[in-house]
Amino acid sequence: MAAAMTRRLAVLAAGLAAAASITVSPAAAQGVGTVQGRITDEHGSPSSSQITLDRIDQPGTVYSFSGDDGLYTITDVPAGQYRFSINDNVHPPQWAYGQESFDAADPIDVVEGHVTTVDEQYLPLATLVVTVTDAATDEPVAGACATVLALPSPRGCAGATGVVTVDGVWPGSWSVDVSDPNGAHWTTTVDNVGFERSVTTRTSAALDPAASITATVRDATTKQPVLACVRVADPQGHGILPSRACQYTDEAGKIVIGPVEATTVQLFVQPLDDTHGALWVAEQGGTGDQRDARVVTAEVGRPVSLPFIEVGPAGSISGTVRDRATGEPVYQMCAYPFAFDPRLGGDFGSRCSDAAGRYTIAGLGPYAWPVLFTSAPFYGRAWQWSGDVADRFSARMVPVRPGYTATLDARVVDGGTVSGTVVDRSGTPGFASIYAYNARTGDFAAFDTSSAPNLQAPFTIKGLATQRVKIEYVAAGDCWYLDKSTFASATKLPVTAGAAVGPLTLVDCAR
Repeated sequence: MAAAMTRRLAVLAAGLAAAASITVSPAAAQGVGTVQGRITDEHGSPSSSQITLDRIDQPGTVYSFSGDDGLYTITDVPAGQYRFSINDNVHPPQWAYGQESFDAADPIDVVEGHVTTVDEQYLPLATLVVTVTDAATDEPVAGACATVLALPSPRGCAGATGVVTVDGVWPGSWSVDVSDPNGAHWTTTVDNVGFERSVTTRTSAALDPAASITATVRDATTKQPVLACVRVADPQGHGILPSRACQYTDEAGKIVIGPVEATTVQLFVQPLDDTHGALWVAEQGGTGDQRDARVVTAEVGRPVSLPFIEVGPAGSISGTVRDRATGEPVYQMCAYPFAFDPRLGGDFGSRCSDAAGRYTIAGLGPYAWPVLFTSAPFYGRAWQWSGDVADRFSARMVPVRPGYTATLDARVVDGGTVSGTVVDRSGTPGFASIYAYNARTGDFAAFDTSSAPNLQAPFTIKGLATQRVKIEYVAAGDCWYLDKSTFASATKLPVTAGAAVGPLTLVDCAR
């Protein structure tokens, strides 16, 4: 056992000239040996990898890791025969020496009292080259990206030529997603692309044009990028989606809305720090009033790039919500500086009034803002705007100054209700989602509800202030009361806070 033994096995792989070796030398131990060596990638650079020794002659597995220098030493390994494998999450699992399966692995002898040296080099990977063009113009899609849909999801992006190179692809047959990070084209998938080690696979993809909007959010003074949530609103009303519908700026402050169908929107920007204030994007700068926000129309094949969106320091609005009749504080009225869309649920935290009726809307830009107070159906309070009015166009605008808190109190009342059933053309009750909108502004007037296919369980919309509303109900068709097909043609229904309207019978407009 004092004699040295040396064994070398050539690693057979295309273009790989390196060899793996095993060397046994004396060591002081009883019943155990040591395994050591160095792991390198296909270029010969050190690799930090997981190392696994699977016992061949009986159950048993030993795990270890190589360091950043690729070196490893595993002591107290029970003597016996093992299969040796490596894995670094970049390459497929590989077995010594240069084998791609457990069954093809060479046995590694761990000898009692000796050091076994196992050096292993990863086999080379494949390369993908994709030429990306616009399907309508056949012009290159500058900046296009390709992602191989297989571990470890290697990705690359093109320059101005639209030619994408993706290195580090595992051998096999995989699908490839090809996209435009600027949102001006729809993503496409190229299926069943074959890859071989050390081989460059070439393919092409033609992307259909889409509509898109891009902009960059930055600090108004320093011009540094600002991380922000950007949300879209329909200029015709119905509010904006809550925070879960955010599209976030990247590290450079860039926001991409797209790919989308042709669209017309307004943009609400909410920075994600405690320093900068929210704003609606206006033609010049920002505003707190959606009516003054810029209307952005994006058409297919004509991407829109907006000027820099510059955000300044934040202020806040705070106050107390009380019952109009008793003067008692009102719990869980949630305040928003915009028309709120309740379909994805409400927010929580400081913007909702506590047991003392106190609320705070933080992070507002230095503009005049309207404030909407909302209540969940459980509480039954009427939704109302600042100034204790029913619609946004009549709301009292609250000026906000950087670093200061403006005061806005509210006096709220119990809400009115609208109830009824939804039936098909034969009169059979059915399920539908029902929404109430202020007839003047098109904003949501209360939380939505749904009907049940049971005459004993009608729908009830709660929390309506005194106003005229339009009722939308979505069953087999998208319908509006009274048997209309659009918001513009829908019947205006008067409602009164604290009073009930109905029962209504909403007939499904589907023919």
